[in-house]
Amino acid sequence: MKHTLAHEINRLTALQKKNKDIRPDEIQAAVEERNALSVLIKKARVRLDAVQLASLEAQPKRCQFH
Repeated sequence: MKHTLAHEINRLTALQKKNKDIRPDEIQAAVEERNALSVLIKKARVRLDAVQLASLEAQPKRCQFH
């Protein structure tokens, strides 16, 4: 995520030097998005139900005889 948005910020900054139609607020919006996503990713937690689901899927199926 950081790599992708850093690339976009760099691209917009370079483009702005050649094209004055690229507004500073477009670049600022990308910077703010990167910062906000970084904070959210740091606060993310693993959910136990997701781990349990993966665990149940990983178990081999048992044959049942009637």
